[in-house]
Amino acid sequence: MLSTLAFAWERACMVIYGGWVFGNALNHPKKFLTLTYWTMCLYVMYFTIDKASPHATVLTPLLHGVAFTGSISVMVGYAVMAFFGAAHHGSWYAWEAAMSKLNNLPHRTFGEKLAANLFVHAWPVVAVAVDLWLSWEPLSNIYAQVAHRNAATGWAVSIWFSVGFFCFGQTWQKLTFKARGAGNGKNEGEGEGGDVDKKAGKNEV
Repeated sequence: MLSTLAFAWERACMVIYGGWVFGNALNHPKKFLTLTYWTMCLYVMYFTIDKASPHATVLTPLLHGVAFTGSISVMVGYAVMAFFGAAHHGSWYAWEAAMSKLNNLPHRTFGEKLAANLFVHAWPVVAVAVDLWLSWEPLSNIYAQVAHRNAATGWAVSIWFSVGFFCFGQTWQKLTFKARGAGNGKNEGEGEGGDVDKKAGKNEV
């Protein structure tokens, strides 16, 4: 029963995230430069894997840890930015509205912004947690197979689980640095919209 639910969950998450990725690719191409967008693409790739398949022993250790730690990192990172952004602009909604204006995104109501940001920054944590519960047995089998190959492989997978998303973020940073205008003092904001100037330690729009 759990294997059937796990497969259905994988496919549902793949479709949900895939729809968000392709929808934003068509309507808001500037989001290509955000770490959030890249992480959503990562979720799409991860949830295409059928972890019950005997062929999943390569891609699962490669993507599972990155997606799992990435979902938590993005949520915590956004929460920190939202805290300081709200302190600077007076409220979370005012900060989000300023970011949307900066990135030429359409105006949205408080409810729309809240729903959009919960989906992008909080829902992935729920999705990977449910996936972990439903796929605990196949995931355990996969990691056990990897660990039994040799000690070095087991250690490598453990280390990758911990630092994989950091490497993913560094890759995003290197590939998008110039396009984001980071060399001119602009850093990427991870709200609904995108870039946030930081001057004198404050978010400026």
